[in-house]
Amino acid sequence: DEEHSGPAAFFEWLCQRLFVRAMFTHQGFCDEEARVEEDVRGALARQGVKLDVCWGGLTVHHINDLGFDATDRQQMPEFKGQFLGAVRHRPVRQPLPVPTTLCPPPFGIADLGFVGSELVASAFASLRVPAEWTPPPPGVGTPQDVEWIGGESAALRHLQRYIWEMDALPKYKGATESFNHGENNAVNAGTRLSPWLAFGCITARTVLAEVRKYERARGRPGKAPGKSSTTYRLYKELIFRDFLRYSSLAWGSSLFKIGGPFQVSGLEWRRDMELFKRWQAGQTGFPFVDAGMRELAATGFISHLHRQCCAAFLVRDLRLDWRMGAEHFEACLLDYTPDANWGNW
Repeated sequence: DEEHSGPAAFFEWLCQRLFVRAMFTHQGFCDEEARVEEDVRGALARQGVKLDVCWGGLTVHHINDLGFDATDRQQMPEFKGQFLGAVRHRPVRQPLPVPTTLCPPPFGIADLGFVGSELVASAFASLRVPAEWTPPPPGVGTPQDVEWIGGESAALRHLQRYIWEMDALPKYKGATESFNHGENNAVNAGTRLSPWLAFGCITARTVLAEVRKYERARGRPGKAPGKSSTTYRLYKELIFRDFLRYSSLAWGSSLFKIGGPFQVSGLEWRRDMELFKRWQAGQTGFPFVDAGMRELAATGFISHLHRQCCAAFLVRDLRLDWRMGAEHFEACLLDYTPDANWGNW
């Protein structure tokens, strides 16, 4: 209801009904997230509650281990290859062990009228965000090789299956590698972990630790255990994810402006809504673009390369404001994060 619409109001409402001493969260890294974080901090402070923010497992390399200040554009590498060179030999922290016991739920939570998943659903409903995408009905547009069920347990099961049961790492192709042909290409031979990574159900550091374990146990096919071209390729893809996340700290709000982080000027952008709606619906008349947009609408996912093609068509062929496309992808993608989506656009 109106009493607690929005994150800050909801948590303030919750603290008025439960005994809360502190709230813990990962650090926000884009403009809107930072503003929400400050609103929540203020709301909690009014209730005498501390907001404790940590970097945690947001990236492969912890922000304090980079060897440079990622928030400073003079220090933050401008391109992903430069970033890889800067961090490749930096330390990677090991994932913390899973707690063997957990404290019971706060006393009085059952009196609020909802428990468990109902509490989560109420929190999301309070945000008043319209549902732009709903899952397809059974049998329609469902990816054949993975079922994305939320939560850490499902993420760990998929990681175990992908690495050890399917032994799929030797066939892995990076999502950004467009020159790999054949059945094991950048579209078909990825990990499909991105939605779980985006929601924080699993961390990049946990994925990398399991890859390192695989290298020690099996390593290179037909050779001694150790790094292989495919395991290193997976590390590079995770580092590209790091690059966009750290870049968003340096870029700030420019990431969401028409000129982008590099302040591109001299281009004329159109806002033809008829053309844009045809692109959204996959009705442009260009089969490859239309297939991608329809798959996105049906499943909430398309491969990185298909995203790039659909985005390039909107920008270079239709000459539409690129931010319209970024907002549509934001509304549809299961693996949406602001840094990766807007940074790639």
